[in-house]
Amino acid sequence: MCGVEAMEAGARYAEIPGCSTAESILCHDFAATLVTCAAGVLEGTKPLALFSFAPKLCWSADDRKLRSQMIRCIVSAYREGLAAAGIGLAVVQDLSCRTMLLAWRADLVQDILADAEKRRFLEHSGFCVQDAAALVRSVRQKLARYFNGMHGPGSGGPASSCRFPHEMGILFGYPLEDVEGFCTGQVPTCRGAWLAYGDEKAARRRFEEVHAVEEICRTHFRDGATLAELVA
Repeated sequence: MCGVEAMEAGARYAEIPGCSTAESILCHDFAATLVTCAAGVLEGTKPLALFSFAPKLCWSADDRKLRSQMIRCIVSAYREGLAAAGIGLAVVQDLSCRTMLLAWRADLVQDILADAEKRRFLEHSGFCVQDAAALVRSVRQKLARYFNGMHGPGSGGPASSCRFPHEMGILFGYPLEDVEGFCTGQVPTCRGAWLAYGDEKAARRRFEEVHAVEEICRTHFRDGATLAELVA
């Protein structure tokens, strides 16, 4: 299976040429998850998205290794297919029943770094800001430490884990004032796709704009567009 084949997956199931039945099911399942959770990245309006993939196919405990191998094969195929559209894809952590992943647009991540105030904030928060690749790599490392603390051997859950790197909210497309407001424990002015700490009317307009753009992507997918067509 190659990236071109995987990108032909859509909301309506069909066997994908070059894929087994199990691979075809996983491809459609993964494509649906990607569109649901990372529509902003696909549409080119959000720099980065963190999401989890929990396949509908069932494996026994003895087949966990096979499950991991198949998922990584699927992710590799989508990494290849999405790269042509300027979208990166990487596994952050394999958990017991789901896989945590990042999807991002390097050009939009670089735009974040071009903003001096945001760059200083990320650097002060312990992220590598040398370039887009280094920033995404440091995000993956921080997230991996967090999930290892949550789910690793001998972990005691949230109380014994690393804190979630909430500062990366800037890369989710959240305004800097909202990320700073959350990180410093301020009282939010309103709630939507994220917690806002500035002007309420402006924040609600932003929530509506983000939802509208992402819903266009999801609607096209539900109406029959393949992943390749969404990012063309």
